[in-house]
Amino acid sequence: VMDSTITLSGLTGTQTPGGALPVTSSPITVFGSAGVWSMPGGTLVLTVASGGLSAGTDYTVLIMVHNGDAAQGDVTVAFSANLDPFGVDYSFASVDLVSATGDALSVTNGASPMLLVVPAFGVKDV
Repeated sequence: VMDSTITLSGLTGTQTPGGALPVTSSPITVFGSAGVWSMPGGTLVLTVASGGLSAGTDYTVLIMVHNGDAAQGDVTVAFSANLDPFGVDYSFASVDLVSATGDALSVTNGASPMLLVVPAFGVKDV
């Protein structure tokens, strides 16, 4: 439903300041070109654009945030929605999303969302 909101929370550990955050979505433009980002809680609020959402359709959202400066394990990302059909407000309780698991780019658990590994370099004398 147009003007409904979808909230992703738990995306903590970034250095991305709050405000408008560019969004790429598929199908394209379903969430407009930006969401509202809040850094302390790692929350992204997306507003559904004209045309609304369709049952049975997969939606993909891509955002880019700046890594924090400290190591952190994976985080639990939650999804909630606030629909407003015909001026009647329906809220859905937050649901934890199932996260990707496994190694990626030679990093143990590297497929986990928001995992931040601080690189370490060994120095050897020859």
